[in-house]
Amino acid sequence: MKRILLFLSLFTLAFLLFLSAESLASKNEEVKQEDFQAFIEEFLVRRTSFLTENPQTFTLLQSKNGLIQESTELFNFEKSAVEELERMKHSIKSQGEVYTDTSTKINIRNFDLNDDTIIIKVEEYTELNYKKATGEEPGHTAWFSEREFIFNKSSEGNWELVSQKLVNAKEPVPLNEPI
Repeated sequence: MKRILLFLSLFTLAFLLFLSAESLASKNEEVKQEDFQAFIEEFLVRRTSFLTENPQTFTLLQSKNGLIQESTELFNFEKSAVEELERMKHSIKSQGEVYTDTSTKINIRNFDLNDDTIIIKVEEYTELNYKKATGEEPGHTAWFSEREFIFNKSSEGNWELVSQKLVNAKEPVPLNEPI
């Protein structure tokens, strides 16, 4: 009887480990380059929105499929970044400029998968739309910037954004980059 119970216990454990491995494998197969692109765009829109009248709620970002998220460390750094952008917004507003909303599109220039790390180099195009106060404001201001995003695979098999930075710092610093 003890041997049968031991066999059943080992069989159950092996089966559960197999299901867990299958689950992680299927999760990784579901993550596509387009998922990373959408996540990066959402990250940049959230950041830039703090220059507008109606900033987004500042919460830990997670992709729609739940397989990509922002690391806690980067989230805490971003808190400081958006606080600086809020200060910039008030300074810009005191000069008569107010932004109503923002949009961002990225083009992935390089997608490098190496074991448990993905390095993505992108070209960002972001627009901030001006609020019409006098009617003499342009429709928007816009910029291009090159950025690098680094994702690490977590022990659960999800991808975490752990770092992002400007690649070409010699160009004028984009408005959504804290100084």
